[in-house]
Order: sequence, then structure tokens, then C-alpha cells
Amino acid sequence: MTAQELVTTLETADNQGKLEKKIRGLAKPSLLIIDEKGYLNLSDNGGHYLFQVISQRYENSSIILTSKKTFSE
Repeated sequence: MTAQELVTTLETADNQGKLEKKIRGLAKPSLLIIDEKGYLNLSDNGGHYLFQVISQRYENSSIILTSKKTFSE
């Protein structure tokens, strides 16, 4: 999914009181691919949601994060 789709999904889950459950669900796959990270700027909450997912998966499963920006950007 794109980074924006992920943030929107997590924001919706948070508004429904289901954020922790959604993050646990995102921690289960052996590989999570987050596309187009650099395409749109994320809100402060969006960055927080993304951090929570990455933190939950840290040292347990793989993440591929793509961006259309150059490495220097």
C-alpha cells in the first residue's frame, strides 16, 4: 500500500478506537511494502502512525519503503 493509504487506514482505525488492533495486524506479515513515501508530505499524526508501525515491526519482520525522490532528497 502507499504511505498515504497506510496513514489514512491508521487514522480511521484510531478514530474508531481500533488503532492498536490495526497496528498488531500490520505486524504479522513477514514483509510489508510501503510505496511512495516521498510523494506526499505526511501530517504530524501521519508520521506518528508510520513510526508506530515501523517500531512494532522492528527486528521482527521486514519492511520495504519506496520513494520516487532521489537518495539525496
